Amino acid sequence: MTVAPLTQRWSTRAIARPALPARLRRVEWRRQFTRPVLAGVTALGVLLWIQYILMFPIAIDGHAYFAADSVHLYVRPVGSPDAYFYSPAFAQVLAPFQSLGWDTFRTFWRLAELAALTAFVGPFIGLALFVGPLAGEVNLANIHLLLAAAMVAGFRWPAAWSFVLLTKVTPGIGLLWFAVRREWRSLRIALGATALIASVSIVFAPGLWVDWIGTLYGAKAPVGETVVLNIPLWLRVLAAAALVAWGARTNQRWTVLVAGFVALPVTWLYSASMLAAIPLAILSGRKTDGLGWLRRRLGLLQEQLDQSGHAHVQRRWAPIRVEAPGVGGFPDLP
Repeated sequence: MTVAPLTQRWSTRAIARPALPARLRRVEWRRQFTRPVLAGVTALGVLLWIQYILMFPIAIDGHAYFAADSVHLYVRPVGSPDAYFYSPAFAQVLAPFQSLGWDTFRTFWRLAELAALTAFVGPFIGLALFVGPLAGEVNLANIHLLLAAAMVAGFRWPAAWSFVLLTKVTPGIGLLWFAVRREWRSLRIALGATALIASVSIVFAPGLWVDWIGTLYGAKAPVGETVVLNIPLWLRVLAAAALVAWGARTNQRWTVLVAGFVALPVTWLYSASMLAAIPLAILSGRKTDGLGWLRRRLGLLQEQLDQSGHAHVQRRWAPIRVEAPGVGGFPDLP
């Protein structure tokens, strides 16, 4: 019997890639198309945003937090430069960061807002920076994006609501979510954390709390082109409460974000940036993996359909290489 040389016994053949099902071809196209487009738009958006903040470097709202005087907090009217209307506790927490200097403080605050926005919109951050209220919110270094982040986080960690109650106050109407759903433990945690922080603050500056309450009672909302909802605050709070109550009964988490925006003391144009967190609030309420579902729908993961029609996720589709014997009764693969 003639034996073939060792080098000829086995040959390596690459099996041709099988034809992809039509649905998989669409997913593959979306995956290949979406990534470079999103990367390009993100890069362009970031570059334009950097140019924007270089043209308008003064983060007006953030400077009010940086310049807050722990002795005379409430001396400026609403809408004036460096006007401060949040609780003394918020100013006390930020006081140590004033030693960093204005440029460093402004940079870190903007990065925090940008991180929150990225968490809301994910790979669409580049597109988001083209939206006026979103870019303006980050540039001004306000807290609306951080408020929205606290609200979304509050569904899982109720103590996050203390940030809302100790700053804008009235968006705290979202706590009705826990009351309507009889989630009393979560409601106790939210209110308890707020009371604990306030108690510590009162010990150090009881007079500032008296001033703050008096300031809130006598404050008058400004009216202008940049105010979105020129409606009395008490009417907006009632509407927000009704919306939250309906959302709690129907398990619609996005209503808490909308109600928080409606119930803001002053609804500036860039306050609408809070609504960017709505998709994240919806996905966080899904019983399944909401973010994984979103990635699959966008084609960022590749779906392969087996013969029975069930879908499963396969991160790579590569040619299969096998070793086929050339002799011994096993013919080479064509």
